[in-house]
Amino acid sequence: MLISIVTPIYNSREFLNECIESVLKQTNPNWELILVDDGSTDGSGEICNVYARKDARIKVIHKENSGQFDSRLCGIKASSGEYCTGLDSDDYLECDCVEKLLEILQEKQYDVVSWDLRIVENKKEIGVNKKRRYGEYSNIDFLEYIISSTDHSFCNKLIKTELLKKAYYGVVPQNVRHSEDYIMICPAICCSENIIAVDETLYNYRQVSESVTHAYYGKRIIDYLDSSLCIRNILEHYSLMLPHLIEEENKALVSPVGDCLKQSYKRETLKKEDVETIRNHPIYKQLAHYEKKQYSTYDIIVFMRMFRYRLDWLIALLYKKKV
Repeated sequence: MLISIVTPIYNSREFLNECIESVLKQTNPNWELILVDDGSTDGSGEICNVYARKDARIKVIHKENSGQFDSRLCGIKASSGEYCTGLDSDDYLECDCVEKLLEILQEKQYDVVSWDLRIVENKKEIGVNKKRRYGEYSNIDFLEYIISSTDHSFCNKLIKTELLKKAYYGVVPQNVRHSEDYIMICPAICCSENIIAVDETLYNYRQVSESVTHAYYGKRIIDYLDSSLCIRNILEHYSLMLPHLIEEENKALVSPVGDCLKQSYKRETLKKEDVETIRNHPIYKQLAHYEKKQYSTYDIIVFMRMFRYRLDWLIALLYKKKV
């Protein structure tokens, strides 16, 4: 059984070698690595070519820059494995990742296998994102779990390739940079009949404070809101627009949206045009009912209320920032 590992790459020269080497060091050789160079300008593409010349299991796709979602989808379409998983270009796998996943699949042909992420910074473990429970899930139960826990990553999930290739994604937000994994995995989970979460930590997620993932600015907030709109369209397409799933989606959005708003304002990175886009967004309007202390910290809820009711003068007074 072959596992396809899909890695989108954009100017990832600093960590790319370690990422690829972690695949080459796998204790089970039944893998293929698909490197999708998304128009890199730092030499990342040539690093990919060097590795591909050395190992026939490595495929390289060079394309014009179009974003991570499009790159990952391009890699999935080119994959020949029965299962696919993601590997971000600044992260790395445990050396027995493929071996342990194939052992699980020998017991039962699951549609989705999910595992834990280790968070590392400067090569030191700073935490592990553990599942709330391990074992088998129905698709609805697993959707509720990933929505409420925001365990959206494609990189800690092994998914049947055919489910990914025939997935309905709806209208994906243009150049989405945040929550793109969420959109990628959601249709496949909707179509899955058997899912398992295993108590294994097989992936190392590198926390880089300067990365786009940790930048607070208007685009990130709009990405969250647009992606949520896309997710609801996907759920509706698969007749899974269930009230409790939408409620969990709204609850889960409050804290990240509110934190991004607050941090972006404090760092003065929130553009005026983005402010109105956020305030008029249909998903943001739905969050008004969920701006409560049980869904986020008190300071974030207070900030969201001031922002929602356009109390810009009060925000400026409290935070000593320009509005």
